[in-house]
Amino acid sequence: MVGIGLNVGFLGLHPWLVDSYPRPHVAASVVLCGFTTKVGVYALARAFPGGHDAIAAMGGAMVLVGVTLAILQTEVRRLLTYHIVSQVGYMVAGVGVGSALGRAGGMAHLLNNVLYKSLLFMVGGWLILRTDSEKLKRIGGLARETPVLFATYAVAAFAIAGVPGFNGFVSKGMVIDSADAADLDLLWWALVVGGVGTVVSFAKFGYYAFLGERRGESDSTVARLSPVEAAPLVAVALACVLLGLFPDLLFALVPPGTDAAKVFVVSQFTKAGAVLVAGLAAFALLKRPSRVSVPFRTSIRSTTRRAARPSTPQSRRRPGSPALSTRWRAPGTRRSNAGGPRGSPRAASTPSASASCWSFSSSRPRCSWCSRREAAETQFRRAEAFWAFVARHRDFSSRFAQSLRRLAPRTVRRDDAPTNPFARPRRGRLHVETTVRPPRRRPRSRVRRPPAVGRVVRQ
Repeated sequence: MVGIGLNVGFLGLHPWLVDSYPRPHVAASVVLCGFTTKVGVYALARAFPGGHDAIAAMGGAMVLVGVTLAILQTEVRRLLTYHIVSQVGYMVAGVGVGSALGRAGGMAHLLNNVLYKSLLFMVGGWLILRTDSEKLKRIGGLARETPVLFATYAVAAFAIAGVPGFNGFVSKGMVIDSADAADLDLLWWALVVGGVGTVVSFAKFGYYAFLGERRGESDSTVARLSPVEAAPLVAVALACVLLGLFPDLLFALVPPGTDAAKVFVVSQFTKAGAVLVAGLAAFALLKRPSRVSVPFRTSIRSTTRRAARPSTPQSRRRPGSPALSTRWRAPGTRRSNAGGPRGSPRAASTPSASASCWSFSSSRPRCSWCSRREAAETQFRRAEAFWAFVARHRDFSSRFAQSLRRLAPRTVRRDDAPTNPFARPRRGRLHVETTVRPPRRRPRSRVRRPPAVGRVVRQ
């Protein structure tokens, strides 16, 4: 059981997948994703033909943990590798349910996974070879430059997400229906939530790699795929669509038990649509704009909130302090207890009411909130630039500390006194503390002096 679990990638035995798949050449990663774990799933189905609840629970846990860790990844092959753990979880769950529909669904998902996962690794391999980077946030904007690559990625993403019309929709629906028929509610919810996470993950992949703006240092265009290079991708993509539209071709290759499969029914389309909408909405909520990550607790929003507070009255202001918090008053008006011009509501100092001061001319003074907001934005931009500099020069501080350590004086202690600090030093003992500076190294002269005339050199 441990050997099969190690090959399949059970939780706790899966780290070898994450460490081995992204390391070799991209062509080797395609071969690995198609054979290694799939052989373990077949061995598990032969070793436990009746299934077990523990195996089904392990499959649900693999789905949840794998898809969660995949969402957090920013490298192409590490993201796809964690989705291997998640997708194998569907197969393990189908085998663990033990019914005929579960076994057939697990084997059908195995065949489908070989197709669309190999296609995803091929697409990821071409991205790495074309852009020379595995970081998703450094690629970007490749949909127009490589339309064939984007189209094949879309087919593979729809297949792994279980969109109707693709092969993943058929096998994933069979596994989920088998859990529902066996009254395993927790497993059913785990498989459905895993589907939502899969949509989030590949929406992120497609957005940053193909639809978003390029954030790398190089702005050079990426060469399109030649017909020879695009042929394998298009062939595998057509196979994914063909098995999704004609599931009988898939049912002929799997064990018996497909009679209970309900593929093209309204409930399957409703469930797949709900999962797709939930995943896209979650990605829209979790997506952040691309900017430098600043370890700065005070955000611009909290700074402007503090800046929008009522300013200090003139009577409490210290002499010589800057008049940054002085509100602009219209001519002929007096200050009221509310802090603004008399007759105006207290909300005049809020951002919405003072937004019109940005349209004033430079000769006219601005209100307190606008001035504070400018100061806060300037402070935030300076902090952001500083931490960006630190990120570019990570080892600057360590090198500076090493240079200071070389130049700092060293204290040499020569002490023969007893260890008791209160005892008097004996006669003849030496207790000296001296400060010794390291000798300066003279720069070597690059110009060689000519030998002296008549000088005898001993060999």
